[in-house]
Amino acid sequence: MIVVLALLATALLSFIWLKHWRASWHTYIKKRHGLMCTNCAYDMTGVDSDTCPECGESFDASEAKQRWSEYLQIYPHFK
Repeated sequence: MIVVLALLATALLSFIWLKHWRASWHTYIKKRHGLMCTNCAYDMTGVDSDTCPECGESFDASEAKQRWSEYLQIYPHFK
C-alpha cells in the first residue's frame, strides 16, 4: 500500500513539474519572439552574426521565427 501511494505521489509531482516546465518554456520562447537558434535554443536577440555563437549553426531570423511558431502550435501550452 505504501508503494502504491509513493508511486501516485511521484506521478502527481512529475505532472506538476512538467506542466510548470512547459509553461516556462513557452514563456521563454514568446519573450524572445522566436529569435532563438533552432539547433540549441540560444537567445539570438541582439546578435548581429548569422551564426550562433553557442553551437556554430547558421541562423536565419525569419526561419527561426517560423519554426518556433510552429513548435508553439504543435505543442500547445496547457493551463
